[in-house]
Amino acid sequence: TGGSFLPACVLMASGDALMWYEPPMMRHLGFKQSTHAPERSAGTFAARVPTPGVIFLVDGARWLVMAYRGDGRPTPETPLYHAPTLNTYEDGSICAGNVKTPASTAAERIQAWSDAFWRSNFTHANYDGVVDYQGDAAKLWQDARDGQFGERFPDLVLKPYDRTVGQYLETW
Repeated sequence: TGGSFLPACVLMASGDALMWYEPPMMRHLGFKQSTHAPERSAGTFAARVPTPGVIFLVDGARWLVMAYRGDGRPTPETPLYHAPTLNTYEDGSICAGNVKTPASTAAERIQAWSDAFWRSNFTHANYDGVVDYQGDAAKLWQDARDGQFGERFPDLVLKPYDRTVGQYLETW
């Protein structure tokens, strides 16, 4: 069996664990009003909005997302931040709901994992204090929809995760 070429976005590949990053960009996201936690929901809408740089980590049992500041490739010294996205937990775990996730964590499935996350319907924040923003994550995404930030995600609202990429990998 041969190996596969690792794309430049891969930060770590070990066994069935894979970590990659996606730089900040404009994305088309869908939001759906939550019946489970309506007070933490942004409502129902679809819009092209700025998103921060994110780092995904998948293995056989876990699927996580964290944020980072800046545009370049993260290094082991890059500080991590809580992902400002809805449907994620404080530890970075993603609530997949009824999203169909890829069966493989091979590097060639990165786009499928990314699509499974970004093309889902974001319903509600899974905890209070997701971001440092008046009105929390729901209001942040409504304001992004309304063009409050232009084409650049406001990185200053990201809350520190209190670890760097390297420290996180050491505890993985």
